[in-house]
Amino acid sequence: MTDSTQKINDFENLIAKGSNAKEPRELNEKTFRMGPGIGVYSVEGKCVMANEALGSNLGISKDDLTKRNLWKIEPLKQSGLFSAARDVFRSGKDFQKGVWLKTICGRQRHLVFYFSRTIWHEQPHLLVATLSVADDIAGQESTGQKIHGNHEDLRVRREEETLLLVRENQKLQKEMSARLRAETAFRESEERFQQMFEVANEGMVAMDENGQVTFVNKALAKKLGYEPREMLDQPMTQYIFPDDLDHYLEQIEYRKRGEATRYERRFCHKGGREVWTIVSATPIFSESGIFTGSFAMVTDITDRKVVEQALLESEQKNRVLVEESPLGIAIFQDDKLAYANPRLFDMFGYDSTDRVLGLSPESFVAAKDRDLVTQRRKERLQGKTQPRNYEVTAIRKNGESFPVETWPRLINYQGQLSVMAFFTDQSESKSLRNQLNQAQKMEAIGTLASGIAHDFNNILQVVLGYSDLLLIEPSIQDSSKENLQIIAQAAQSGADLASRLLTFSRKADFNPRRVNLNVKIEDLRKFLSRTIPKMIEIELQLTDNLADVNADPIQMEQVLMNLAINAKDAMPNGGKLFIETMNMTLEQQSCKALSQGTSETYVLISVSDTGYGMDKETVSHIFEPFFTTKTPGQGTGLGLAMVYSIVKQHKGYICCDSEPGIGTTFGICLPATFSEAIPDLPAHGQVLRGGTETILVVDDDDQIRSFLCELCNKVGYTTHTAENGKKALEFLKDMRQKIDMVILDLAMPQMGGMECLEGILKMDPDAKVLVASGLTLEETEKRSILSRTAGLLAKPFNINQVLQVIRTVLDFN
Repeated sequence: MTDSTQKINDFENLIAKGSNAKEPRELNEKTFRMGPGIGVYSVEGKCVMANEALGSNLGISKDDLTKRNLWKIEPLKQSGLFSAARDVFRSGKDFQKGVWLKTICGRQRHLVFYFSRTIWHEQPHLLVATLSVADDIAGQESTGQKIHGNHEDLRVRREEETLLLVRENQKLQKEMSARLRAETAFRESEERFQQMFEVANEGMVAMDENGQVTFVNKALAKKLGYEPREMLDQPMTQYIFPDDLDHYLEQIEYRKRGEATRYERRFCHKGGREVWTIVSATPIFSESGIFTGSFAMVTDITDRKVVEQALLESEQKNRVLVEESPLGIAIFQDDKLAYANPRLFDMFGYDSTDRVLGLSPESFVAAKDRDLVTQRRKERLQGKTQPRNYEVTAIRKNGESFPVETWPRLINYQGQLSVMAFFTDQSESKSLRNQLNQAQKMEAIGTLASGIAHDFNNILQVVLGYSDLLLIEPSIQDSSKENLQIIAQAAQSGADLASRLLTFSRKADFNPRRVNLNVKIEDLRKFLSRTIPKMIEIELQLTDNLADVNADPIQMEQVLMNLAINAKDAMPNGGKLFIETMNMTLEQQSCKALSQGTSETYVLISVSDTGYGMDKETVSHIFEPFFTTKTPGQGTGLGLAMVYSIVKQHKGYICCDSEPGIGTTFGICLPATFSEAIPDLPAHGQVLRGGTETILVVDDDDQIRSFLCELCNKVGYTTHTAENGKKALEFLKDMRQKIDMVILDLAMPQMGGMECLEGILKMDPDAKVLVASGLTLEETEKRSILSRTAGLLAKPFNINQVLQVIRTVLDFN
């Protein structure tokens, strides 16, 4: 191998290596010095680089060569090299051509050109040309053949390497495409996941192993009043409600052990309020099994908690209302008791240990009302109209019957149609109702009696007054006086009857004083021993040192007499009458029923007999006016009603206990008194002295005016009269200075007594006025009259009473 050929081969190898260079200049000077002639040309023939050998072979300097176009060099212009070079660019195949040219300097030389397309980065259209000079044609051809062979091997090797590179490039492109698709799918998945997290209504949060927030979506941040960026990298404990912090830390330990947890959690809103949630937390571990954090779904249940709390409070309120209700409440399901509140247990006498649930409604009702309860229940379930409430007789656990009122209603209880009923014990209500009815009846009788009292007392006043006047006449014979006394007694009996009628409404005159009931009972015994049958034995058990009571002695006599007579009538075949007295205090059981606690000490009077006795139904009516168990004509039915009214008027209490065939006991409790005793008024005797003063009598009843004038004139007084208040005032205008006293009636036509009194006091505030009326006055009215007048005298009165009062008024300064 010639040195020239070796250089060409070495140069070709450098060319092959140089094709990987980024730019042509990376071929160093050594490379250019190795070849006989090297040049790098563009497709247009412009020389980019050239060595000294190339210029020398062509007879052109190196510098001049780089300034000229290869294809325009005259020796080469007609050689066809330009077309060959263009084919190399098009095909990419190497090309070799030998030509005989005359160089610029005139020398004939055989030149062998070798063209190779070489690709540098960003400059793909460059051509490397090598030129060798061969003076020996054969040698040159041999050398050319070797060069061509080398170029052919180089071309095949390059084609194989290029094919391998293409295949590797295609494989790489496929891998890159697959990786690109995977990256695209991952990015799209991540975007979808991110979008899902961001638009989700559920709160989501991720934390690292230290509890720092690494991700939070908008939903959770908004629930807590934050922006997501405010919560990132913050400790989760910052948002936990303080009372739940220990529980949160406990749940973290569970997750570190690999346990997923679900629980209720309270968070702190940025504004300070509680946010109730349900947290579903899942632990996160690395591939090596190390705990790296957790992820949690957070559901806001604050509204539900508010509703639950409201329901809980409502349930507690309803439970308190039911459990503490004064009404008995029961729920019956399938005709069996399914629920009963404590009041119902107490009402029927059961306790919580008794097996009451499961009993039928009829089990609690008396036999006589069971059919009614059954019928009402069936009709109610059928949708028929029922009364809102009704009354039945119930049975307690001990067998005692008592009235109850029930309000049944259909309800849905535990998903099943049921009956809820309210119960009230009517025992006390009935007792109060009976007392009210009693009071109303007596009030009606009192109103009736009060209405006729005035006229009736005026009539009795005339009869009683004139009887007394005739009795003091010396000319009246003794036989006539006896008749007059009978008339007076009848009049007094009429007055007593009116007083008894008025007692029912407590409108009768009430003149209480300190009374020892033992004395009254002893007096009663003396009277009864002479009047009741001898087969009735009277037995007294009177307590020594019995406390006195503040009572009207006449009314107390009426009470004792009525009870004794009733006892006598209950024992037609004989028996025993017991009267007992004793001191009692409010602490003792028998005095607890006293509704008017006016005293700590009471006096008990007990009147018992061994007669027929009465059943409970009869006992419930005995104090009603006109109620009687006696045959017609034997009783008025007013006796016990009057007793009841007198006891109540004395702020006392009366009760009755009776059993058929055993007898009856009446118990009366009266408040004890320790005030000073009031002396009795003087007994009726001879006519008191009169006087010489002038008296004006004002009364609408002619007979009463005449009686009073005759009585006063008889004892020395001067009298004038007026038939009503109007005429009395007219008379006093002119005669006021001559009138020493006015006797004034209250009920008069044209101008009543009270209006007349106002007129008299207006003319003379110191006028002495004595009110004499047949009306029954309330205590307040009496006090009002007495505060402005000299006295009050109730009709009918006897002559001793009126003359004594007149004298007292006139003598009072």
